[in-house]
Amino acid sequence: MAQCEFCKKYVDAMAYGTFRFVSGWEENRRAGGTHAISLPQRQDRFAHAHCIDKERRGLTNQGGLF
Repeated sequence: MAQCEFCKKYVDAMAYGTFRFVSGWEENRRAGGTHAISLPQRQDRFAHAHCIDKERRGLTNQGGLF
């Protein structure tokens, strides 16, 4: 178990769908975009899938309705 980077609740680091922070090198393609990350450096930083989705949509700083 690890603490989610966004909500600070516990997340199963080994569960399917859990996100892990990775940094590394990506190569630009002629047609645009990039290839997969080369020489990835995996860090012990994890997040729930729903927290990543909220972050992508810019909703992480909004409070609840109730």
